[in-house]
Amino acid sequence: MAVTSWRFAKDIFLFCSVGALIGAGIGFIVFLHLGIPKTSEEGQYVASLFVKSGVQFGFIMWIIQMAVRPARRWFFGSPKNMS
Repeated sequence: MAVTSWRFAKDIFLFCSVGALIGAGIGFIVFLHLGIPKTSEEGQYVASLFVKSGVQFGFIMWIIQMAVRPARRWFFGSPKNMS
C-alpha cells in the first residue's frame, strides 16, 4: 500500500512539475515577445498565472495518462502475456 501511494505521489508530482516548467517557459517566451510589464506586481501576477496553468496542464495530462494505461492493457493485454 505504501509503495503504491509513493508511486502515485511521485507520478503526480512529476507531471505537475513538468507542467509548471512548461508554463514558466511559455511565460518567458511571452515576456520576450511583449516586453516586461510596467510594475513588478503585474509581472509576478502574470508569471504565477503561467505557472499555475502549467501545473493544471500537468495534472490533466496525468489524469489522461491514468485513464489510457488501463485501457491500453485492456485492449492489448498485459506486457507479460505478450512475450
